Amino acid sequence: MLISSGYGFRAWSRLAFTGAFLAVLLLPFRFAGAQVGTGDGLTVGVQGGKFGVGFASAWPTYGISGTYQLNETLTAEAILGFVGVATNISGRGWYRFDQNVDYDLYGYGMLGILSYRSFDTGLMFGFGGGIEAGIQELFDDPELPAIFGNFEIGIAFDTIAFYNLSIFSFGAGIHYRFGERN
Repeated sequence: MLISSGYGFRAWSRLAFTGAFLAVLLLPFRFAGAQVGTGDGLTVGVQGGKFGVGFASAWPTYGISGTYQLNETLTAEAILGFVGVATNISGRGWYRFDQNVDYDLYGYGMLGILSYRSFDTGLMFGFGGGIEAGIQELFDDPELPAIFGNFEIGIAFDTIAFYNLSIFSFGAGIHYRFGERN
């Protein structure tokens, strides 16, 4: 099921509103015609450092997150969530398909293990897209810490038999980057 049992018109209307909101938010960035990694700055994928630590939440993956910038276009992310009725360990790969100095647009794929109330465990997988930006470029101040935020929308599926958690997901994350640049 795309939306779990127990959700109805309210969930679909919330989904439609959020989707429309994100489209209005993201589309101007996609067609802004910004220069990609030229001149006076680095693209978001290589700003800060190649390691990141923080928090990420995009149901059903949420928790402490670590990122590693493989190169300017590829990022690996591990998420460990252990609070609440669902615990998870997941890995994600980001592909930055639109890179520039102020923000990056990316697509992601996710695979992990999800445990619901400690008695039902299964695989989860998903895909989606998002936008990432750093506060140094956002506020045009290189003295600020290397903190990056991201917002995303996607779809996630699971193999849990007791409770179907497959759903559209909306997420956000915040990471502090450190280490050498790529």
